[in-house]
Amino acid sequence: MEKPVIADKKPIIMDMEAGTYYWCACGKSKKQPFCDGSHKGSSFVPLKVEISENKKVLVVTFNITLIQAYIRAIIAGEGCVEMSKQDKKFR
Repeated sequence: MEKPVIADKKPIIMDMEAGTYYWCACGKSKKQPFCDGSHKGSSFVPLKVEISENKKVLVVTFNITLIQAYIRAIIAGEGCVEMSKQDKKFR
C-alpha cells in the first residue's frame, strides 16, 4: 500500500469561500492543501469537500485518511467527533 507524503506538520487556517474544493490526499501537490493532479498514476484520490458558506477553516496537511474524514466533519459543522464512530459515515 502506498503511503502519502507528509506535506507539512502544522495546520493552515484559511478563509474559504462557499464552493467545492478538492483536498490533496497524496501530499505531492504544489498547491497544498488543494489537489493539483499530482496523484495521477497512484492509488490516491483527492478529498472532495463542499463548503456551504464563507467561513474560516482549519486544515491539516498530514494527508492521512482519518484526518481527512475529521476535516469533513469539522467543515460540516459537527465539530470534534469520535473518529471510531464517524469514520464510516464519511467513506
